[in-house]
Amino acid sequence: MTVPVTPIPDHPSNGSLARLLTREDISLILETSIGAIFITDQDGRIVFLNPAAQQLVGRTRDVFGRRFPDLIGCLTSGESEAVSCPFTRMVNTGEPVVIPFHFWNREDATQFELSLSFWPRTQQGVTVGGVVVVRDLTDSIEIQRDVQRAARLAEDAPNPIVEFDATGAMLYANTGMLNVMGQCGLLETGVEAMFPANLSGMLHECLATDSALSRVEHVVADRVIA
Repeated sequence: MTVPVTPIPDHPSNGSLARLLTREDISLILETSIGAIFITDQDGRIVFLNPAAQQLVGRTRDVFGRRFPDLIGCLTSGESEAVSCPFTRMVNTGEPVVIPFHFWNREDATQFELSLSFWPRTQQGVTVGGVVVVRDLTDSIEIQRDVQRAARLAEDAPNPIVEFDATGAMLYANTGMLNVMGQCGLLETGVEAMFPANLSGMLHECLATDSALSRVEHVVADRVIA
């Protein structure tokens, strides 16, 4: 399906660029963008979507002519709890609208966490539709949650846990380590007192061999730490 693409409006900041870009350039940008891009008419009906958008909605689904707000269900509640449609708000105000987080259940029950940006399409100063850019945050948010879960596990673990970077600088010590330091009377001394003098060499060996060291024992106060 061939859809006319609204030219980039002349503006002091982009006028030269608009004259340089060809229809083929704009088509290439849309085709290669990693963001899901939907172009709609004034009623919000989809007239174009790029490959990333087609992948988001499902490669076998035909969504041309469907209203974008109905497809994604992107209604929001404001301070007054009145439900509003960001696409309608964008059309009425002529201003971009950003929804930083939206939870979407696709019709095949796949769940997504998205951010959406609504941009007005204009011709001679009149809004004729919109461009909606959608970012799939699902993977990045899940990675953040995995990191948070790992951090909670480390913090709640009864055993001392300390994290170092590749240079040997300490990044983190959990509550278990602080408890042991308190029991050894070393809270004021610093965590370095809890480790062997050759710690730097041990860390370097771990990184070089990509393997754990065999059991290492170190005497601290009246305790043996392994």
